[in-house]
Amino acid sequence: MKRRPYEQLQSIVEQEGGEMVFERAGHSQGGAWVVTLRGKTKVFLSNGAGFPPMDRLYVPKVKEPSHYRDYSNDLIVGAREKWLEMLESPSDDGRAPSIADRHAAVPLPPAEATTFPPFDGASEYLDRIRSSRGLPERNMEDLVKELLVRLGHAPASVVFQIGHIDVLVRGGDGKPRFVIEVKTTLRSKPDRDSALRQAFDYASRNGAPLVIITDADAYEIYDRQAGLDHASMLRAKFRLTAFHETDRAGLDILRA
Repeated sequence: MKRRPYEQLQSIVEQEGGEMVFERAGHSQGGAWVVTLRGKTKVFLSNGAGFPPMDRLYVPKVKEPSHYRDYSNDLIVGAREKWLEMLESPSDDGRAPSIADRHAAVPLPPAEATTFPPFDGASEYLDRIRSSRGLPERNMEDLVKELLVRLGHAPASVVFQIGHIDVLVRGGDGKPRFVIEVKTTLRSKPDRDSALRQAFDYASRNGAPLVIITDADAYEIYDRQAGLDHASMLRAKFRLTAFHETDRAGLDILRA
């Protein structure tokens, strides 16, 4: 069976409680892998023929490999340890990141610097987010609605399943303000891409200016009027279980 590119490395990251997502928009020469682990985010940029630091963790099939296809599906001995060490080290690809890369590469603070989101009962709420992983999507939707109500929205303004929309949030004037696509996970690129396609499609039908995708923990907020592609529309990206003072601006967008 043909492997998906770098799925073994992605599996290691997920086993350690992190996430590894492929992003094409905003990146040249083949996109970028964005890896978040233990409160730190690292971006691996393609050189057009692969991702050399990652490729070198696989057994080469030729004497002088120069393309990701020159490597086998098997990891080298000690690859797990080398990969985790790489994620803690400074970037070794030697390439300057684009504007979108810099946004994605802003590291989250270490765990000890993490602060609770600014609302009462945050600690208990975050515990329920953590315990909800792997549960049906409806559990995530309930957590999303609870967050919005905590942030000042009237419960009646947060509506489930209007047409194909998971959550529709109306403003005080009754007009759609947010379209929120809720998934059980956004860890894989297919899951994230599917959520974005659905959410933007629903927002265009309903006229909502803001599009949000979430798994009840990670949030990505897009302003449809801010640009022509997802990278330029992205307003905020944060995770509640790794929340920090620098994320308050993103959470404020969600307030009533």
